[in-house]
Amino acid sequence: MVDEPASRDPKRRRAGRRLLTIALVTLVVGYAGIVGVACVIQDRVLFPAWAAGMPSRVPPHEAAERVAIDTQAGAIEGWFVPGEGVSEEMPGAGVVFFHGNAELADDQAWIVSVYRPLGVSVLLAEYRGYGGQPGKPSEATITTDTAAWYDLMMARPEVDAARLAVHGRSIGGAATGRLLTQREPAAVAVESTMTSIAAMIWRFGLPGTIMPSTFRTDRAIAGYNGPVLIMHGRDDELIPFSHGQELAEIVGDQAEFVAFDATHNTLPSREQADRYRASVESWLIRAGLIDPVEDR
Repeated sequence: MVDEPASRDPKRRRAGRRLLTIALVTLVVGYAGIVGVACVIQDRVLFPAWAAGMPSRVPPHEAAERVAIDTQAGAIEGWFVPGEGVSEEMPGAGVVFFHGNAELADDQAWIVSVYRPLGVSVLLAEYRGYGGQPGKPSEATITTDTAAWYDLMMARPEVDAARLAVHGRSIGGAATGRLLTQREPAAVAVESTMTSIAAMIWRFGLPGTIMPSTFRTDRAIAGYNGPVLIMHGRDDELIPFSHGQELAEIVGDQAEFVAFDATHNTLPSREQADRYRASVESWLIRAGLIDPVEDR
């Protein structure tokens, strides 16, 4: 008598199917659990306020003035620094700056040093929940607050409202994208910024379409018609260099793309600081917000 092959044994086939089903169910449930956890902790990952620490309470410049916007959570404080040579009688260009997710508005002395000598006033915006501020940051609150910060800057008598730009770094670039859906600044700058949440988390095998926050910077910037400066580090280990390249392609002829030999947190290095300043100045001149050096 010849034995039946194992593959033709009904009991073994049923047992094999059961094991396969159990494995697939375990895989699906495990994956769903990972996605669920990602949804719950997304804002904590995007906005790790704890990593930014507490504010130093040291002004980013001696001319800095504490300013605030009113929100449902309470007053959120930032800094206003007037550009060199500007006054209520002689207003100049301005820029609203949105910092990265592990930083504070208090720590932006470098940005002030880039803009202020050009006669450009700077508003250093802060996020809810950062540096002891009330509330919690999220895409929804960011959307509301970016418009409030922008409107505050437009109302400053030292600022020419027709020459107001916005600049965002890292998650601040995503905040800039949210602003572009509500306001039309004279010029836009983003550095080390992602195209979208979906494009970021697909790298980890997670479906971006179900995430609570989307931050579609790509779509927002596609609808903007004005000069755009895009800066990105070639060795950015957090937000790939390709994101900056894609944003530049989306903007097209209005974009100036500047690549730096830098990682996410070393843009710009000391050696490239002058190139960073020159890129910002060139962008502002191209946008007509400031005059060339010989005309000042």
